Amino acid sequence: MAIWGTTARRLLWNTALPLVSGGFLLWRMLDLKQYDLIAPTSLIFYGLALVNGSKYTMGEVRWLGYGEILLGVINLWILRSELLFWALGFGVLHIIYGCAMWWKYDRERSNANYGNEVNAG
Repeated sequence: MAIWGTTARRLLWNTALPLVSGGFLLWRMLDLKQYDLIAPTSLIFYGLALVNGSKYTMGEVRWLGYGEILLGVINLWILRSELLFWALGFGVLHIIYGCAMWWKYDRERSNANYGNEVNAG
C-alpha cells in the first residue's frame, strides 16, 4: 500500500483545512488580546480537524474529535480554566483514546505475545 496515495492526500487536506483556518483565527485573537478564547478555540478547531479527517482513517478518531469539540465549547463558558481544559483535551482524552484503541485492536495480540514469552522462558 502506498504511503502517499490518494487517501493520504485527502486526509492531509481534510485535517489541514480546519487546523490552518483555526490557526489564523487564533493568530487574530492574539492580536486582539482575546487570550481567554484561545484555548477553547484551539480545542474546537482541533476537534473539527479530527472529525473531518476521520473519514479517511479509523472511525474512532471521530469520537476523539467530538470530545475535543465538547471540551472547547464547555471551556467557552468556564473561562480562566484554560490550562485545565487543555490538559483534559490534549492529555486525558488522548490517553483514554489510546487505551481504547489498545483494548480494541492490540490487546489480543499483546496477550498472545506475552503468553509466548512466558512459555519460552
